[in-house]
Amino acid sequence: MIFKNRRGISGIVAMVIMIALVIGITATVWVVVSNLVKGQIGSSESCFGNYGEVSLDKAYTCYDSSLNETQFEITLGDISIDSVLVSVSGKSGSKSFKIKNNITYSYVKMYGGSYGGVLQLPAKNAGLTYVVNLAGIGIIDSKSIKIAPIINSNQCEVSDTVTELNNC
Repeated sequence: MIFKNRRGISGIVAMVIMIALVIGITATVWVVVSNLVKGQIGSSESCFGNYGEVSLDKAYTCYDSSLNETQFEITLGDISIDSVLVSVSGKSGSKSFKIKNNITYSYVKMYGGSYGGVLQLPAKNAGLTYVVNLAGIGIIDSKSIKIAPIINSNQCEVSDTVTELNNC
């Protein structure tokens, strides 16, 4: 019997190489998908479970047609937030602005304060009232107000809406 010098890969070695390749590709896909999911979960995690913790107090939310102002009170539950995005809407349009600590607007004031004064967010388990000069934001009338908290630099969904503003 004459044996020729055969050079090749045995079936066992080929199977080991294939298993190693499958494990390597699976690990790579797992790392990529895991990092993508963690990034998305981190951004939504700050808003999870906080629905209803930032609300409008309907008793202090109204429209004063004689002064062309809208007044609203933001109430916080047991939560820390960066800011609140407020949207004021009417038939003539809508305007959004952020309320956060130490910011000023020429058209928003704290209740009892003056326009252009420094605004503050309510503390935990407290509420503050704000007044918006509608002419200053280019709206003739005010029909609704929406608020959305911003937590850890992530804007959450709208947490409260008042669609019927009573006259002050």
